[in-house]
Amino acid sequence: MNRGSSGAAVTRSDVLQHQEVIALEVSQRTKVPDHGTTGTIAVSRAQGASAQWGEVMRRILLSAFAVTALALGFGPASAAPIARIIGVQVTDLKAYAHEVDVLRGQFKKAGVMVTLRIWRARFAGSDAGNLFVAVEMPDLATLAKVDELQKSNADIAATMQKIGAMRKIVSDSLYEEVQ
Repeated sequence: MNRGSSGAAVTRSDVLQHQEVIALEVSQRTKVPDHGTTGTIAVSRAQGASAQWGEVMRRILLSAFAVTALALGFGPASAAPIARIIGVQVTDLKAYAHEVDVLRGQFKKAGVMVTLRIWRARFAGSDAGNLFVAVEMPDLATLAKVDELQKSNADIAATMQKIGAMRKIVSDSLYEEVQ
C-alpha cells in the first residue's frame, strides 16, 4: 500500500480514478478540418468503448443490409419483365378488341399477371398502320403459365380459338426488358 503526500493510504482504485480524471483533464490541441479553428478534444475510456461498440453495430447492420440486398438482387424477384409482341392483321378491329378484353378478364380471374394491349403502328416504315398486340408479363415463368392456361382452362382456350379465327399473325417476337 502506498502513502500519498498527506500520509493517507492510497489504494489501486484511487490510482485508477486519478488516472481517469487526468485523462479527462488533459486534452490535445487539434485542427478541426471543416472550420479551420482550433478546438479541444478529450476522450475518456467510456467514450472510447462507446465508439468501438458503435463501430461494431455499424458493421453488423451494414453486413445484414448487404446480405439482404444480394438475396433480393439474385433471387427470383429480379427476373426481367418480358413482352411478347404479336403483329396481326384483322378485318374487324372492334370485335377483335372485344375478344382481347374478354381474354384480359379471364387471365385476371385465373390470377395471372398479364397486361394485354393493342397498338397501331404510326411511324414504322412499311409496318405503318399495322396492329400489334403486346402481352406484357413479369417473367418467363408467367409466359409458361399463360401457355399452360391456353391448354388447360376451357374458357381461355375457347376465347383463344375465337381470337385465332379473327386474325392472321404476321410476326411474333419475345422481348426482355433491359435493366
